Amino acid sequence: MDALIGVGLFLLPFGLRILHVERSMRRHAVRVTAVCVDHIHEGYTADPRRMVCVHTTADGREMRWVVSAAPDFPGIGDPVPLVYDARNPGLAQRQPPGPGWVTWGTGWSLLAASLLTAGLLSRFVL
Repeated sequence: MDALIGVGLFLLPFGLRILHVERSMRRHAVRVTAVCVDHIHEGYTADPRRMVCVHTTADGREMRWVVSAAPDFPGIGDPVPLVYDARNPGLAQRQPPGPGWVTWGTGWSLLAASLLTAGLLSRFVL
């Protein structure tokens, strides 16, 4: 089962990178109130899918970030609560990652490790 080993080796770096970004966001999260300055409409919907927000970091830099407009679809000029990583202020999101250990990074890393383990076991043990 060389395909399982190949897919596992291919997915593992992506899962570990996502896990690293999520852990950094959880450890160094800074809550700010941003202002919605523009909407991005995608497809044929009345509500915008994404919006451009402007927020100021702790050191005074102004950052622009595109975030999801769901679930409340604020208007232009409305305040939007954001969370950004103090180590990388360009990475902002509407809500912080959950407190649990089950995240996207954990899921992708476990999937890659499972595929890699299954491929190695089927190749050398079975």
